[in-house]
Amino acid sequence: MFKCQNLFKHFFSAVSTIQCMSLLVLCLHASCYAFDTDTVSGLVSRIDANSDGLLSLAELTEWMTQEYNRTMSSHLLSEFKHADTDKDGFVSWTEYLSSHYALNADGSLDVSQRKPGGIEELLKSMDSDKRRFEAACAQLNNQCEGPAELRLDYERFKMFMMPEFYPEMHPVLVEISLDDLDQNKDGVLLVDEYINAISKSHGGPEDGEMSEEDLQREYGYFFSHRDENKDGIMDFEEVLKWIIPQQRRLPLGTLEARSLLEKLDTNKDGFVSAEELSLQPALFFKYVLPSYYMRGRDEQPGPVEEAIVAASDSVSDIVDRDFDDIEPAMPEHIEL
Repeated sequence: MFKCQNLFKHFFSAVSTIQCMSLLVLCLHASCYAFDTDTVSGLVSRIDANSDGLLSLAELTEWMTQEYNRTMSSHLLSEFKHADTDKDGFVSWTEYLSSHYALNADGSLDVSQRKPGGIEELLKSMDSDKRRFEAACAQLNNQCEGPAELRLDYERFKMFMMPEFYPEMHPVLVEISLDDLDQNKDGVLLVDEYINAISKSHGGPEDGEMSEEDLQREYGYFFSHRDENKDGIMDFEEVLKWIIPQQRRLPLGTLEARSLLEKLDTNKDGFVSAEELSLQPALFFKYVLPSYYMRGRDEQPGPVEEAIVAASDSVSDIVDRDFDDIEPAMPEHIEL
């Protein structure tokens, strides 16, 4: 593997000033112990299933799928336990409101600190949550029927929190989107409604974020790709494919593995070597150890992770400006 002197070598050949700074400070702060043979090989060997010294897409995907699911499960379980205040194994709608929204003593929504526009957005968010909560509750063996308060067990709570990964939750996501975007309330999206949604979501030409050329390109993309059956509108299924494209339904970690390989594989041979890894160590650790860059982590790191975090956390401000890109690159055309 590589040692401190290798980092200095790459320091002088790095392209970005921020990359140079991050590599130098990482090395000086940790006296290079975070990137010595034991630390780096200890992590890489756990990912390198066939022990050939190279990390393939399959190996990265297997590791990151497991790691991202473990991290997300830990996060969701923590959220569930926090919201389940009476500890009955369910999160009721009232419990969820209390844990995620500011409420007055009588249980009403506290909007005292909100500006008028903020109140509208808050109410819209609460309505969206309520509808997703109801949709998840409907999967719980008819326990949502009758006058009893809505409540979710842990499995349905996961559906509520991550609805894009559950096909049974997709209809309510489309309904919520159409209620917001379908201006004439005919149950479909016209091209002008689609363009308005794009403009509102990403800023119009007057905000300097989308040019008129970009908007015109989206007009063409609406008819060439969004409107698959060429009937001049986006129906339920076409809206679904827009708000939850197929790549977002893949297991957690899948897209991140592809993105990481693309960023690290400088010679484009389909593998990440030790030398390629050494060029961007902070990026590598940030992708493959997501639990230490997510809020609410409650697991204790092992010795390898402790060494990594000790070196990388202290320069997070520097690294994040250049490397904070866990989400895959934006597609050629805009998604909401």
